[in-house]
Amino acid sequence: MVLEGVTKTLEQLFPMASGGPQNGLETGMGSGGEIVFVAAFSDGTSAVVVCDWMIANVIMKKAPLKKETTKWRSARSATKQRVFWSVQARSVRAENHELNEELLEHIEKELPTASGPVQWNMNWCAAQIGIADEGLRERCIALGERLGLYKDYPVSKGCTSPYLPIWIGSVVGKKGGR
Repeated sequence: MVLEGVTKTLEQLFPMASGGPQNGLETGMGSGGEIVFVAAFSDGTSAVVVCDWMIANVIMKKAPLKKETTKWRSARSATKQRVFWSVQARSVRAENHELNEELLEHIEKELPTASGPVQWNMNWCAAQIGIADEGLRERCIALGERLGLYKDYPVSKGCTSPYLPIWIGSVVGKKGGR
């Protein structure tokens, strides 16, 4: 019953996934993944946590699914927008400077007014750009300073703040300034 709901949700997010393993849905969920997914729903885990699991363990491992998400930046669905920014954050590389710059332009325009979960993932993507792309680092830090987003976010000891200047500075510092 739960798996049917999960499958329908996946088919709604990825219409090209319906129709079986040749399109990526079943093979993406293989190796026991569907058991983890069903267990997460049945034990009351939030949809956000399940969505994050699906992004990391299904979407990022299936090129057709990952490619499908590239159309979702301006989707009406906040879930699709959140998936878009999560996939982008996980895909940031220093050598993709032009894509990083394009993403950062959208983040600068949309971050201040984005809904909470979408805003969180956009902020994550901005942090990843600032960490990976030295040429855009100061711009990402300046964005964080200008918006002040997550500046007063409570952070447990040993954890890194989601406030861009602190987050980027901390990770870059651990990597020796690279």
